[in-house]
Amino acid sequence: MIPRGNKPANEYSNPNLLLGVFPTLFPYGCGALEDSSRPVQINFREHVRYLLSYGDRRFEEHYSFIFVLFNILQRRTACFHAQLMTSRSYFQQSAQLLETLSSEDVATALLNISKASYSKVSDEKINTLMKHIKVVGGHV
Repeated sequence: MIPRGNKPANEYSNPNLLLGVFPTLFPYGCGALEDSSRPVQINFREHVRYLLSYGDRRFEEHYSFIFVLFNILQRRTACFHAQLMTSRSYFQQSAQLLETLSSEDVATALLNISKASYSKVSDEKINTLMKHIKVVGGHV
């Protein structure tokens, strides 16, 4: 089951996500996507393709299953193809800065930027990184 709360469930490395979201499609609690206990690992996309061609058609006829999986695949593809561009002279320093930042640092900086309370003094690492990065983009 997916617990209630004010934080969204992590969709990466969480094989129980779809089991909890769609208990009627996985009534016995097995057959999860990306299950690390499986002896033979199956690609996420291939597993989805298998589920949609399942004999009893419960996955392909479910009113929201296809849309949820399409959304997950779309976001994973976008994240996989995301790119940062920096000049060659700043590459090493930018790489080291990226390694030292935590997800909380980035989340705090994004929150401050969205509130227009971003401070160059308090976010020195983020500020330096923003000077070095020229383009953030991707190909989806």
